[in-house]
Amino acid sequence: MINHIRKKLRILLKNQSTLQPLHPLPEITDRWNYDHCPGQYRTRDPYWLMMTGSGSLADGLLRLVSGYRPSSDKFSRLPDDFISLDTYSIGIAHWWSKYAPKMLNGIHEKLIKHAWGMDRKSFFKELKKFPLDKGKGRLSDHKNLPWLLAGWYEIGRHPHVVFAQVQFWLTECAYPALKICADYDLKDNATLACLARIANSRGSSNAKKWLKRTMKALGRGASESEIRNHLMYDIYDHGERLERIYNMKNFDGVINVDMPLEWTAGLKSDIDFSQIRQNGTVPEWMSKDVFYQMTAAKLHNERYLGKYK
Repeated sequence: MINHIRKKLRILLKNQSTLQPLHPLPEITDRWNYDHCPGQYRTRDPYWLMMTGSGSLADGLLRLVSGYRPSSDKFSRLPDDFISLDTYSIGIAHWWSKYAPKMLNGIHEKLIKHAWGMDRKSFFKELKKFPLDKGKGRLSDHKNLPWLLAGWYEIGRHPHVVFAQVQFWLTECAYPALKICADYDLKDNATLACLARIANSRGSSNAKKWLKRTMKALGRGASESEIRNHLMYDIYDHGERLERIYNMKNFDGVINVDMPLEWTAGLKSDIDFSQIRQNGTVPEWMSKDVFYQMTAAKLHNERYLGKYK
């Protein structure tokens, strides 16, 4: 009986242990009742501008989800960003604690070890201890949050991690939006952009549901322009995002079904571009051994072909 109690106590103490951040974490800033990664809101980031600057439809969608403002070349979300949306929220699409683990699962084992000091299985076990739905604008008071965010801030700009983010977002939001367009015979790139943006905020099932509501409200014969206006202004209630879509040349023209939504910039780019953050600091992995300076393509292939163990 005593040994059983001791075992239970050891488990309890282990579960309550505080994990110390392994990398520098900047002082979190407050902006309109949200806790932000400092220096990442409405910022002109040369790295992310370059990585999304080909003019392709995929690049336009990535800029859109990153809160790109064409008039100033600034973003409101960057690859190593975090914000206090629903406990914690990270990356270019601000994945929160329910969806972030799915995206993080695409990251190479060695980068997880570098960021958080543990193997993949142990890391995801720790993630499950974070509470969900803390409430918008309320950063979780979980004692291990600094450990989590410091690790993300350290590797979020690594090309392999950026590529993992992009591939996950295209799969979860862009491709479903493309399928919705095909199902409803919608042709414009601008319509695809609207549906992808809604899918990012409300999920692809709601994007489809809202489109059905829109087409029912407008009746047969409504133009795609009318559909977009009703979707973005009357249902989504973010008309300013539609105006942003119209101001981006990536969304001119019609959907090319022979051109898949592929993002190759992350696979082609080696460490020959600036990784300096907006506050002037450089991620620690830049000074590590050659592993951290491999191309995203090599790391991606190792991750998914199982060669990383």
